[in-house]
Amino acid sequence: MLLLTVLGATLGVAFGVAATCALAFLCRRLKKLRRLFKIPENKCLESTAKERNILHTAQQFRVKKTMEPVQPRNWLTSPKIYGPKPVITLLEFINCTDYTLERMDERLSARGEEANISSLMVDSSEDLFVISKSAPTDAVSLSDDAESEISEDWKEDVKLHYGIHYNRYKSELYLTIIEAQNINMVENMNHPDSYVVAALITKLGKAKAETSIQTKTLHPIWQDTLTFPVLEEHVQEGTLTLAVYSCDKYSRQDCVGEAQLKLSSLAVGERTDSWISLTAPVKDSSHGEILLSISYLPAANRLIVVVMKAQHLNTDKLKDPLDVSIKLTLMHQSLKLKRKHTRHVKHKINPVWNEMIMFECPYEMLCKSSLELELLNQDCTGQNHLLGKCSLGMNYSDSELNHWQEMLTKPRKQIAMWHKLHE
Repeated sequence: MLLLTVLGATLGVAFGVAATCALAFLCRRLKKLRRLFKIPENKCLESTAKERNILHTAQQFRVKKTMEPVQPRNWLTSPKIYGPKPVITLLEFINCTDYTLERMDERLSARGEEANISSLMVDSSEDLFVISKSAPTDAVSLSDDAESEISEDWKEDVKLHYGIHYNRYKSELYLTIIEAQNINMVENMNHPDSYVVAALITKLGKAKAETSIQTKTLHPIWQDTLTFPVLEEHVQEGTLTLAVYSCDKYSRQDCVGEAQLKLSSLAVGERTDSWISLTAPVKDSSHGEILLSISYLPAANRLIVVVMKAQHLNTDKLKDPLDVSIKLTLMHQSLKLKRKHTRHVKHKINPVWNEMIMFECPYEMLCKSSLELELLNQDCTGQNHLLGKCSLGMNYSDSELNHWQEMLTKPRKQIAMWHKLHE
């Protein structure tokens, strides 16, 4: 009996728990169903409320309908103007002295003619005039010589402002470079860096000095004083040469203008200053110029040469079209160590390569080595013709030497410079 009692109690508890769970599940389902049914009901209620509001607001206003056409008022009126402007550049209007200005309506009223004013109504706010010609004139045209003379007059020379004084007690000639104007004659240099080089030539020799560099200006102001030691007996027979140079970021130097002064014609004993016009330098027979960038990596013993571009190539004597390439030769004294070529660039006067070439060379040999560059043009038969060449190394001068020395003193740095090509 006890066992049955326990079993009955257990079953009762189980049925109670199951019934509770079933009721809870049904309640949750009913809540979900109510939520689902509440949304459309709310929407319907909102829509009906809106309709009621709309109907209610529509009942507040009274709309009066009418079928009468509405005519807009013409507030804008076109101004009364005159005929079109004459073209002053016509031949019949050139060099006319007897012209009178009159309005179109005055001309029509003088002739007694009625003009259709409506045809002359155009949107404009200025009075236009016609020119009545009272005397016949002939058209004048400028000849080519006159045009060339006018264009030459517009060309301004480079002018240099300087001061000069000789100190007899110290036996020194002082040259003060003050300023310069019109430094805009160098091609591809809009705002160049400029400086002045002065040279005093006497029987004893040649002394040379230069000013500081003024950057990115067409009107440089230096206020630099250059000192030349010279005896008084050699002053009157001396010649002073002044030259203005421009340079860019690749150390390309171009002479803008130069002039020579005879000290015998100057009052060097007094402090004087004056302006002088510089003449354009005589262009040398250059075969163009090339832009190179070189660097040396000591850890890898590598010489890196970047052939960038060339310009102003002398192609007057060429019969074949351009097909240019660069041949680079690394030499140690008179021995050729390595030779390499760049790619070919066709039909371009200013070719661009931007090609990198590497040579292996120890640093000990680099001081006695040199780099030779040849610009070659290939004809239709495959033969190469030399257009120009240049060499970099310690055995050369000017920019070719400076470029090589700067590479040795600044390892692992790319240094780019322009070099002129020669035969």
